[in-house]
Amino acid sequence: MKWFDPTRFFDISYNDLLFRLVVNSLLALSLLASGLVILAILLRIRNDRLQQTRRQLEAEWRPLLMEVLMGERLLADLQQRIAPRHRFFFLEFVYRFARRVQGQDFHTLCLLARPFLPHIRDELKKSTPEERARRLQILGLLGFEDYRDEIVAALDDPSPLVAIVAFRQLARPDRPEYAPLLVQKLPRVRRFSHEMLASLLAGMGTSVLPPLREALRDPTRPAWIRAIAADVLARLNDATAGPLAAQALRNPGLPSELVAALLRLLGTVGTPEMLPVIRPCLEHPDEEVRAEAVRALGQIGGPESVPLLLKALDDPSSWVAFFAATGLQQTGQHELLRQIAESDHPRHDLVRQVLAEERLAV
Repeated sequence: MKWFDPTRFFDISYNDLLFRLVVNSLLALSLLASGLVILAILLRIRNDRLQQTRRQLEAEWRPLLMEVLMGERLLADLQQRIAPRHRFFFLEFVYRFARRVQGQDFHTLCLLARPFLPHIRDELKKSTPEERARRLQILGLLGFEDYRDEIVAALDDPSPLVAIVAFRQLARPDRPEYAPLLVQKLPRVRRFSHEMLASLLAGMGTSVLPPLREALRDPTRPAWIRAIAADVLARLNDATAGPLAAQALRNPGLPSELVAALLRLLGTVGTPEMLPVIRPCLEHPDEEVRAEAVRALGQIGGPESVPLLLKALDDPSSWVAFFAATGLQQTGQHELLRQIAESDHPRHDLVRQVLAEERLAV
C-alpha cells in the first residue's frame, strides 16, 4: 500500500482552497512590493526636485545676501522676495551663514531672519523630533532672545534628541543663568555621552560651579550625575571640590563610576592630606578605579607614595601598571625607573615606553 503517490502532488486546480490561498498571497505580496518600489521612486523624485529648488533659490539669494551684509541693499528688499512656501529654506540658508560669522554681520543675519522665525516656532509642537530639533537649532542661534522660553521648554520635550539640542543651546558661557537649570535637567539627557555632557557644562565656566558642588555633596543624587559633576569640577580645577570628593569617598558602597570620577577630581585638585581616602581604592576590584587611584597617588602623593606605586607596578592590569610607572616618573624616581627598565622585571617594557615618551616630550 502506498502512503504517498507523487503523481497526485501535481493534481491541483484553482478550485483547491489551499492553492487559491497561496496564489492570492503571492499576488498580494507582489502588489505590495511593487507599491513600495513605486513609492520609493516617487519620494526620490520629490526629494530631487526639492533639492533642485533649494539650489536654485540659494543661487538667487546668495548675491542678494552679500549686498545686504555689505550695506548695499536693505533687509526688506531681500525679505520681500521670500515666498511663504520657501520660508524654512531661507532660514536654513541664513543659519548656515550665521554659524560662520560674528559681530555686526551676525546681528544683520538675525534681523534678516526675524520675520520668518514665528513660522517655525509654531511648528515645534507638531513636527517630527528631527524637524523639531532642526527648528530649535535655528531659533536658538537666530532668535534666542525672542524664543528663550521655547528653548527652555524643549528640555522637557518627549524626544531626547530635542532635549539635547535645547541643552546645547543653553549651555554657553554667555548664558550663565541657566547653569542650575541644566544641572537639574541632566536626567533628560542621560542617554547621551557623559563625556559630552561634562564638556558642555565645563564650557559654561565658573557659573556652573555652585550647582555642581551641591550635586556632588548630595548623596541622594544619582551616582552618574555626581560623577559628571566631579568630572566637570576637575576640568575647571575647582580646589573647593577637593574636600567634597574626599568626604564622598569615605562612604562605602559607591558605584565604580562615581569612585573613579572622585579619584580623577582628587588627582587634579587634591592635597597630600587626602591620601588616606585614596589608598583603599588601590585594592578595588574594578580595574578603572585602581587605575585612577594610582594616577591620583602619583599626582599628589609625593615621595611617600613611592612604595605604593612600586607595588602597583605589579598589578595584573597593564593600565594600572602604566599609571604606576607614570606616577614614579612624576615623583622624580627616574633612576629607579631606569633600573627597572634594564632588569628582568615583568613590566620592564612598559617602563621603557614611559621613559621613551619622557625623552620625546623633552
